[in-house]
Amino acid sequence: TRLDLPSGPDYAAFGPTGDLYVTDIDQALIWRVPRGGGHAEIWLTDSRLETAYGPNGIQFMADGDLLFANTASSPSAGNPSTGRLYTVDVQADGTAGEIDQVWESGPLEAPDGIAIAHSGNVYVALAGVNQVVVLSPTFDEIARTPADALANSSEEIPLDGAGSLAFVGKRVLVSNHSPIRSDPASWAVLDIYSGERGLPLNYPRIARPVLRIEIRRV
Repeated sequence: TRLDLPSGPDYAAFGPTGDLYVTDIDQALIWRVPRGGGHAEIWLTDSRLETAYGPNGIQFMADGDLLFANTASSPSAGNPSTGRLYTVDVQADGTAGEIDQVWESGPLEAPDGIAIAHSGNVYVALAGVNQVVVLSPTFDEIARTPADALANSSEEIPLDGAGSLAFVGKRVLVSNHSPIRSDPASWAVLDIYSGERGLPLNYPRIARPVLRIEIRRV
């Protein structure tokens, strides 16, 4: 990057082989930590990702491609006030393939966390406008909730800087960051009924600990 900033690890997703992929919101890149742990290596970097708020939410799709959000945009990508979703093909040798833009947000909507449904629908937290947008498997907008600022204000706890998303059954959990108001009443995890289940996540297999017993003659 043009600026030498400290690393800002943000979201993480395990791949099907057990490697861990971590977005770096400050350094325009994605790290990969090898299966079992060890030193992180730069897996992907691109000038389009260099911005004040870069790579953010991340999850593997059903076809094995990696989907991630860029909260804002470099001028080299287009309008710097909009965020984008990108897909990356994971090559057979584990390296990153082409990076493709599949969706662009509205100005200052600030896409943050993402969660993918079993249907292929993609749920995106829009931290800048306090909404969650639902995209089809072809990344066309299906719905938004709350519908607008008035509907949001009528909620018992309104969305306030929507951040992380995660499926639990047929509901989507949403974390409130409350970055502007910093209201303790807004520091909450909310849930939205989606009517569909999430795409299963990849989890590494963890070996059971071996119990060793040593008997000594005294």
